[in-house]
Amino acid sequence: MSDRGGRQNTAGFVEVVDAIYDLARVQIALSSEANSKSDLIRRLSSAAMPPSRIAHLLDMPAKDVTSALAKAKKRQEREVKSGDGQLQLGGHDDG
Repeated sequence: MSDRGGRQNTAGFVEVVDAIYDLARVQIALSSEANSKSDLIRRLSSAAMPPSRIAHLLDMPAKDVTSALAKAKKRQEREVKSGDGQLQLGGHDDG
């Protein structure tokens, strides 16, 4: 694709490449069964898909995607907490 000046029209090419990357990410995310929409959102996010694209792909509001990701982050932080209520930071050994 080129315009009248002979320059390449890269905008269309970039859109096609982005779509291929999105399909690859979706395939990776779906390669193991997702238990819920939230689980699928987390998997797509971990595959480097931005929340706005996840929202578009799943046909849902972007605020719902960001909310699901925030809840997942909080849940993960709670799991990392130690018995005394302090966050454990990896790589440090007190003994």
